[in-house]
Amino acid sequence: MSAPTPPHDLPAPPPGFVRRVRLGRLEAIGLPVLALLPCLALSGLLGPTDISRSAQLALIPGTVALRVQHPSRLRHRGSGSLLIEVVNTGDQPLPALSLGISEGYLDRFSRADLLPATAADSRSGRLAVGLPALRAGERTRLHIRLEADGWGRHRGWVDLTSDGRPGGGPGLVRLDFDTVVLP
Repeated sequence: MSAPTPPHDLPAPPPGFVRRVRLGRLEAIGLPVLALLPCLALSGLLGPTDISRSAQLALIPGTVALRVQHPSRLRHRGSGSLLIEVVNTGDQPLPALSLGISEGYLDRFSRADLLPATAADSRSGRLAVGLPALRAGERTRLHIRLEADGWGRHRGWVDLTSDGRPGGGPGLVRLDFDTVVLP
């Protein structure tokens, strides 16, 4: 039998080893993206988009108010609504008006349904909708359902002209707005 080794004889220490993190190209890109996701979620960019709306108001005192409520953010293939309201704020009836909507804005969506379905005329980048004459305090609304298609920032405008014929008359008021479509 062999004799037991004395306790003071310890094995040799292991060789030195330098620990390094090695990341491939995809991991080097993916790790920062994964770290960025919670920040995007906290900022609200990854949340529901149906509550993300902006409203703008243009007012000619004692005459007319134009209110546009639009989606400020949509997802690709998501849907939203463009709501336009014209109110006679004066004491006198208003003649027939024409509401113009930027065709360039509407073209950036795969679907744009006008409600109520009314006659619209398209001229020089402006989709014109004739509005009825408004009595004092009366309002009219237009609702456009949108389905987002192209990514990016879509800029548009809505204008109101004094002539009831689509595309005619001097401009009373114009509101510019934009919608960001996220992937």
